[in-house]
Amino acid sequence: MSGVGITGLIANLAGTVTPYPTQNPSLELGGFQQTATLASRDLIPANFRTIGMVVVTQDFGIAYQLVGGIANANWQLFCTANSAAVATVANWYVDSVNGSDTLNTGQSVGSPFKTVEHLSQVMCPGGTAIYLQQSTNIFLAAGSYGSLDLNVKWSPATTFYGSVLSIIGAISSTANITLATATAQNAGARTRGELTTASGTFVNRARIRQTSGTQTGSLAWSSGLNGSALDTFIGPWINFANNSQAGPVAGNTVVVDTLLSTIAQLNVQSSGLGYWQIKDCILNSVAALALGPTTTGGGKAPYVDGCLIQQATGGFDVVQSFGGIDLYSCFVKGMWLYGDDFEMRGCTLNGNNSLESGTFLNLGVTILDAGTISLASDNRGGYATIKTSDNVEHENGAGLTAYTLAAGCMMICGGSQHWGAASGGTYAVGLSLASGAWVGVTAAATISFPSTTNYSITGHAIAYAGIPLGYPRANCGVFLNNDPAAVAVTT
Repeated sequence: MSGVGITGLIANLAGTVTPYPTQNPSLELGGFQQTATLASRDLIPANFRTIGMVVVTQDFGIAYQLVGGIANANWQLFCTANSAAVATVANWYVDSVNGSDTLNTGQSVGSPFKTVEHLSQVMCPGGTAIYLQQSTNIFLAAGSYGSLDLNVKWSPATTFYGSVLSIIGAISSTANITLATATAQNAGARTRGELTTASGTFVNRARIRQTSGTQTGSLAWSSGLNGSALDTFIGPWINFANNSQAGPVAGNTVVVDTLLSTIAQLNVQSSGLGYWQIKDCILNSVAALALGPTTTGGGKAPYVDGCLIQQATGGFDVVQSFGGIDLYSCFVKGMWLYGDDFEMRGCTLNGNNSLESGTFLNLGVTILDAGTISLASDNRGGYATIKTSDNVEHENGAGLTAYTLAAGCMMICGGSQHWGAASGGTYAVGLSLASGAWVGVTAAATISFPSTTNYSITGHAIAYAGIPLGYPRANCGVFLNNDPAAVAVTT
């Protein structure tokens, strides 16, 4: 079809009182158009399309561009800022197996996005902040995901802690297992937590969730089978909903959970009076895993609840915090912790875990299950610190050094007990202190878990009962947090 020549501008007739539009964008070839929804965008006829054309869907104000072709599969995000409508979406869905970034809205189970990178660009294009207007959920179906990068702010109208961004993974669970016995941890009696059943199967180091009884929803992790799959030792219980440390009793039911959603990298910035949390995910990276920067402006630190945080094969993983992260009922395996402040409650530490210089870790009720913690320092004056505010159990430590403190690092044990059962495996070394490192305890018996060498202090083997003890020339040792018998030394 030949074109129609035009020698001037298309305009209203001279003298027109009320001007009229001169063209309808939806009738143009290519260019910049608007459609009501994503579905109507996909119905634009092929003879109206050109590579490079841009379409804005009016429902959420999201722009798409045809790149490399004119089929629906060629639509890509074309955004420089998010729309206000995106901030009102309460639920987002991503499915790495069955989703689509070009054909789906991401706002229902039946229309999920395929990648978290696409979701990141829809919510926070180019890293721009999204001002969430309500609590918002991101549901990740079973599968593996790349990098989720969000910059989240909350409306000034948000009340204190009144809004939350939740990233929720998928899980599969066994049938209910009825407990024949349920033994609670007892630090004073050195009794390990333990569950037995007449039927059902426990899995070593798998997550266990209570499904009946007063503490329904409580989580813990297996710390080793006791002779058969009908009997498992168990780490500390935490009920995230009510902060209780109580677990099930005989006759209650539990299930063994398998986490199905893996995220390679997570970066969330947040500010305002809301907060964010991630639940039921595997955080598994071959490069760096960053949780943070965290909340500023009066909100509270984010939560990581019931997740497996582990080092990928051949990888080097970092959990990074700026402002604080609270980990509840997580299994932390072979991680490098870096940043301002970490708090762990109900967690299991397995493998070699390191605290980078300047990092502070507050251990609530926790278990080291074949796990170690190394505290690092550097020549810039940064020193890692551990404070324990609740009992810490130590098991399955054959051949390992539980705690290694570099020069300048410190470990402060409050009214807590560092304990372990004699049958649970003996650590080779309890605590190893380099020159310049210090440990503070309430009493000599505060730290008493089984180890062949209790303390190694600047190369000297010291029994638990041999403290308080210091080496002034090496500036290291173990002191009592409150020591009225201490003698002042003056020079």
